[in-house]
Amino acid sequence: MIKHQSRTGQSTLEVMVALSILVVCSVALITVVFGNQFMAQYAGQQHDALRVSQEYIEQAKAFAQNNFDALGSSTTSNSGYTNELMVEQIDFLTKKLTSRTTWYVSPGRTSNVELVSIITNWRSLLPDDGTGPGEDPTGEWQCPITAGTVDLGPGNQGTDIVIKDTTVFISGVASASAKPDIYTIDVSDIYSPSEISNINTGKGINSLAINGNYLYAAQNDTANQLQIIDVSNPGAMLLVSSTTLVSSNKPGLSIFEYKHYVYIGTEFGTGNELQIFDVSNPQTPVPIAGLNLNMNINDIYIFDDRAYLATSGFNQELAVVDVSNPNAPTQIDSFDCASQCSGSTQGMSVFAPNTNDIFLGTNSQLVKLSASTTPIQVQGQYNANGAVYDTYARGYLSFLANSNSNKELQIAHIATTSPYLYSSLNFPQMATGVTYRDNVVECTKDLPLSSS
Repeated sequence: MIKHQSRTGQSTLEVMVALSILVVCSVALITVVFGNQFMAQYAGQQHDALRVSQEYIEQAKAFAQNNFDALGSSTTSNSGYTNELMVEQIDFLTKKLTSRTTWYVSPGRTSNVELVSIITNWRSLLPDDGTGPGEDPTGEWQCPITAGTVDLGPGNQGTDIVIKDTTVFISGVASASAKPDIYTIDVSDIYSPSEISNINTGKGINSLAINGNYLYAAQNDTANQLQIIDVSNPGAMLLVSSTTLVSSNKPGLSIFEYKHYVYIGTEFGTGNELQIFDVSNPQTPVPIAGLNLNMNINDIYIFDDRAYLATSGFNQELAVVDVSNPNAPTQIDSFDCASQCSGSTQGMSVFAPNTNDIFLGTNSQLVKLSASTTPIQVQGQYNANGAVYDTYARGYLSFLANSNSNKELQIAHIATTSPYLYSSLNFPQMATGVTYRDNVVECTKDLPLSSS
């Protein structure tokens, strides 16, 4: 007799194994499906967050185009996304933008994306016009040294200085009109500067400006006050035009070139003390406008279509003129330093490095002014104990050409609200002009070249 063994237990086991496999596969399938759905959802959220971050970066850039200095950090929430725009000041002209957007992936769990951009205040980028472009001051400016000097000879009083590449141009007023009044100096080696050439344009030059291959000079004479010199070859300067100002018999005191127009200031007289010439053709300057201020215009600096004038006016040592239309200059503001600055009676020099700050040199002080307020307000002031004949601000420092008999070159720290003396150098004669380029200061009277 044959007995059949029961397969009931075995069949039950097989069913359980099959069910287990089915459950595992189902769980895996469900995990894959929902995982894919989550990843797709996350990718979409991430894409939207990147778009939000980019939008805020672009908005910040657009805002900075018109008001770079006012751009600051902010936080904004919209449609489930929170954006943090973090603005970090890198240096005088540069800011770092970090746009971070955060969102909830699930309750209690967040994620974020971040974009970074570096922006520059292009309006404040200094042109290569002889006023000193190049890197900001670095090194030990608390201990500057005199690198080299050039003696222009007896009877020559240096008045102003500009630089182009490795050539410095110095103006002067000599004891005799037959002597040269513009000199070119090779400063490729600051420890051994040497004269290249010189030229005599008349009775002396009080102020210089340069753009490209042309040097613009304010003549110390009652006629031919505007001189234009071709300096494409520094070894052979060529006077290409001499122009008498319109209805003015006063000597030129100051000059500035801006967008192919020359702005020249004179002593107080019957005509316009500020006169504007179109110098598109340097050989034939064309007078186009002027402004009567009834005071000496001792210095001119133009930034962002505003001409800042340092004047002898007792109640407006600084005048601000809108020159966006050179054919119709309009005075839009002024500053009475005599009533707000101790011991100041006239503006001697002026420098405006950006839309917020103005540095006014007076007969005794350096005054830091706020240009972003109306009327102009004092931020701080520093007693130079001498006339500030010229000033140049770069980075955290301002360089002062001064009449102080022990500190003819003064270096002021200007990063704080109130400027203060950072260091100084003592020269045999008073300093009358100053410029800066690539961590080196050049100044007159006898062209001491100073570096940190």
